[in-house]
Formats: sequence, structure tokens, C-alpha cells
Amino acid sequence: MRSETSSVAVSTSNALGPIGLVPVHSPRFGLNRHPLPAYLIPTPPRSDALNTLASSTPLLSADRARTLLRRLRDLNLIAGPVALTREAFVTIAGCLSLDGPAEAGVRYLLRFVDGSERTLEIGWNGAGLVMSVHGPGPSDARTLRVAVGCDSDGRACAPAIGARVRPDTTDRRELEHFLRRVVRAVAR
Repeated sequence: MRSETSSVAVSTSNALGPIGLVPVHSPRFGLNRHPLPAYLIPTPPRSDALNTLASSTPLLSADRARTLLRRLRDLNLIAGPVALTREAFVTIAGCLSLDGPAEAGVRYLLRFVDGSERTLEIGWNGAGLVMSVHGPGPSDARTLRVAVGCDSDGRACAPAIGARVRPDTTDRRELEHFLRRVVRAVAR
């Protein structure tokens, strides 16, 4: 008599014979077609309204976010070019908010290829970064909100823009790399 569940024989060679039988079945039922308890059924990680990253990833704390904003302010980066597309690039022309508190947001001046200047503003809203580019006209404004989590190494991670940085770092290259990712994400 044949079993109702199917199995696949796994073998390293035909000479050794089957090493074991691997059952092929639904994850909701065990081998004998009895329902499995809920804690044994694999489930993908959930996301919720407050933590838009996977629920296993903790959000970046407000203290560490303030530290990151202070580091970006104190960096006062003047760098370029930052490629937006193959033909377009932007130059970061320094921090505009050196004398203000970082908690109110960090502002950088951006110079585009066509000679226009816009202001990049980076702030924190409790769940992630709020990045805005303001141009000379009201129609030039663009805002992007990005969830920021904290990985196992303590780095701030923003997967939506492909950026991560240690909030308490003083490494200029690491902070510059993070700021370039922010510019690429919001200035396009």
C-alpha cells in the first residue's frame, strides 16, 4: 500500500543507496497530515506601521539619529561630482546650517550641472530620515522619507537608498559615502 505523502530519496551515489528520505509536504501539515502548531509553521518577517523595516530590525534610536545629524553637520562636506544619471551630476558645496542645532535638520547646498543651486535638508522624524531638496521655485521641491534601522554592528541602515553608516563615526569617507547616497536618492 502506498503512502499518501511523497518523498524524495537523497543519495551521494547509486552505490551507497539512499541516505535519507526527505518528505515533500505542505508546511501547514506534518508527515501524517495532522495540522502543525502555529509556532512550527515558518512565516516571513512582518513589517508594521512604526517599523517599516523588517520587525526583527530595531529602529535607530533618537539619540543615535541626533548624533548622525551632528556628524553630517560638522562634516561640512565640499565634494563633487555626485552622479545622478549618466549625463547629470551635482556638486555638494558645503553645509548651510553650521551654526544651528542638528536636531532642527542639516542643510547642504547643491550645485547642479546647469548652474542652478538647491538646498538639501536632512531631518529626523522619529522613524527615519526625511530628506528634501528645495529649489528656486516651489515646484522644484522634492521630499523623501526613508526608514532607518540599526543592524547587528550598530550601523544606521537605510535599505531604501542603499546607505549605512555608524552614527558615531568620525571617519570622513564613511560619512561622505552616506551623504552621497542621500543626495543620489533625493536629488534625481
